[in-house]
Amino acid sequence: MEYTKGEWKLRQIRSGQLEVVADNKTIALIAQATKPEDAPEVLANAHLIVASPKLLEACKDALRTFEARGIRPVDPRYLRLKEALAEVEGNDV
Repeated sequence: MEYTKGEWKLRQIRSGQLEVVADNKTIALIAQATKPEDAPEVLANAHLIVASPKLLEACKDALRTFEARGIRPVDPRYLRLKEALAEVEGNDV
């Protein structure tokens, strides 16, 4: 599965409305908070989305390191990485 390459950035498009962009392409629209007290959570979610390509690559690197060091597939850390990567790719473990 391919995702949009390039650096993902967060951009405000209207008061309280955010979008995630890469290479001047909109990747995602982030819903604005309906209540002011929800704004920090919405912003935190937006930052998580923006960081997701870097997190994906870090997870792949970590899994390769586990495999190179002989960490077995029954290790809970290995399994969490495998499950997360399978979910990203839309696959079952």
